[in-house]
Amino acid sequence: MTANDRVRAIIQKLGIKQRDILEKEPRLKQNTLSLNLKNSDWPNGYLAAALSKYWGVNLNWIYTGEGVSMLQQVEKEAQISYLKQQLKELSSTSD
Repeated sequence: MTANDRVRAIIQKLGIKQRDILEKEPRLKQNTLSLNLKNSDWPNGYLAAALSKYWGVNLNWIYTGEGVSMLQQVEKEAQISYLKQQLKELSSTSD
């Protein structure tokens, strides 16, 4: 999987539209963004920076595939929160 494959996947998973990216990052032009997403293995630097800054995507994950993507971190935090709630409920029923 290339860096741009990861970018395309995260954009799709988060439901980000190209216009959302362009609104956040005015240095990135529509034509450049479209061509980059279709024809490149590497994301444009402005695109990667915008995904990191505005949507919390891990730059290391984008470029290397290593580390935790933003979605994995959110899912992990949701699981921890759920388990804490379950423990709290179990504690209150055993009193």
